[in-house]
Amino acid sequence: MNQPASQLARYVAKPAATTGQVKALGARAWHDEGIICLRPEELTDDFLRQAVINAAEKLYGRRQD
Repeated sequence: MNQPASQLARYVAKPAATTGQVKALGARAWHDEGIICLRPEELTDDFLRQAVINAAEKLYGRRQD
């Protein structure tokens, strides 16, 4: 069933991308542009995860938590 139309509809937040969509965007960025997009929590190797975090903090600064 469709939602009723509203003048405020354009201000409603769009749904977030699914995990699969995010992975597909990351793969495309890597293959097309050589850009690495990853989430540290997806890295299972503790040493590698910390190395990635350290590199990101060196390049971009610490994250706001």
